[in-house]
Amino acid sequence: MLSGQNPDGGFGYLPGESSNGSTTAWAIMALSALGESGEPLQKANNYLVSTQEENGSFKWQPSFPGDTFTSSYVVLALEGEYWPVKIFEGPPTPSPSPSPSVSPSPSALPSPSALPSASPSIVPSASPSPSATPAISPPSDGGPSALPSVSPTIKPSSMPGPEIEFEFDLDELFKKQQERIEQLRKKQQARIDEMRKRMAERMNKLSNRLNNLFSR
Repeated sequence: MLSGQNPDGGFGYLPGESSNGSTTAWAIMALSALGESGEPLQKANNYLVSTQEENGSFKWQPSFPGDTFTSSYVVLALEGEYWPVKIFEGPPTPSPSPSPSVSPSPSALPSPSALPSASPSIVPSASPSPSATPAISPPSDGGPSALPSVSPTIKPSSMPGPEIEFEFDLDELFKKQQERIEQLRKKQQARIDEMRKRMAERMNKLSNRLNNLFSR
């Protein structure tokens, strides 16, 4: 794409064509999306700035007045933005807080003659994880253990924030741009034809005067 940049810093609709504001703005947006920077991007920015009118609008080409269509692209390009524009960010997603739950599951039933005499001590970890197992001391008289096992689980405490997606129909935008360019070309061609017609009329008048002058 950079090989199609014109010496004035702008870009034409096709390589070799005169620079215009709309195409140059789209080229800058493409370079910005790729993270490019340097002299080519600065030259393109300078070209767009040079097309600004006193009322703040931007021109498609130097011979055209400023218009809203071109200005909407140029403003985004000069700000380093590109389509689609990120205009909304949802609230940050809170991290889930663990809430351990105890589910007793006895592993054995104690016999009446061998009841545990020592009270078990449970040493919880600072931050329980799903695989954490509490430490339990065995009974002093060697009897079977009948203490419940602790299996902490983690439950999310909040739902993630809403997400909004924006879709842009690039084909429709391109079609509208093509129609706008075609309208501008027709206007320019009409101006050129009008100028040629007036010049031809003036040349005919001048020729008639010269003929009258030399025929005397």
